[in-house]
Order: sequence, then structure tokens, then C-alpha cells
Amino acid sequence: AQNSLDRYLYMVNTSSDYGWVQCTASNTVGRQNTPCLFHILPAEKPSSLKNCEITNVTYDSLTLGCVPGHDGGLR
Repeated sequence: AQNSLDRYLYMVNTSSDYGWVQCTASNTVGRQNTPCLFHILPAEKPSSLKNCEITNVTYDSLTLGCVPGHDGGLR
């Protein structure tokens, strides 16, 4: 059997490009039964750090430890 790969680049240009994107595939064996679904959402402004504490102090530096806030949806 010969392997093949097809790619599709989906780019968001306007706010109307967000939403659900559906894809299907077919080959000589048959057609995909259930389509792939992707929910494209806009990223949000990340939230602030929380519970920051100084965890180490030296002569010329200090180290902070913080709990990260929501990343805005970028992972």
C-alpha cells in the first residue's frame, strides 16, 4: 500500500471565519463515515498571575513563584 498525505491550511481572516469546520476524507477503500469537527475559537486576553510570592532572595536577585492565570486559549 502506498501512503499519501493531504493537508489543508485554514486561516482566520475575519470574525466570521470562527465557528465549526468540518472535514471528510475518501480513498479507493471508501468514504469516512463520521466527519472530523473542529471548533475554531478566538483567543482571549490572558488573565493576571495569582498568589505571587518571593521564593528566594540573593545579594543581586530574587525569585518569584506565581500561579498562572488563564492563558487566553492559546496552548
